Amino acid sequence: MAGIAMLICLSGYGDELRVWTSINALFFTGALAMAMPSIFAAMRDWRADRWIGKFSYPAYLVHMRVMRSEGEVRTIGRRIAKSGSR
Repeated sequence: MAGIAMLICLSGYGDELRVWTSINALFFTGALAMAMPSIFAAMRDWRADRWIGKFSYPAYLVHMRVMRSEGEVRTIGRRIAKSGSR
């Protein structure tokens, strides 16, 4: 069922690479929503999936802190560069 919906979604692309239409987006979203329970059931016992989850959750928790710190480091670097060029 999801495969058929996916084919319908991708049928909007021809040789001239037409733009993504709203009906294709609706079909794709619906197909993905219908496929999610079976995808989850198939993948929940995968060791790789658990490893990715164990890695991604801590990364999710700290990524904003890292981004904020990186921005502060750049700001400090610019201030130092400006003061050194005077």
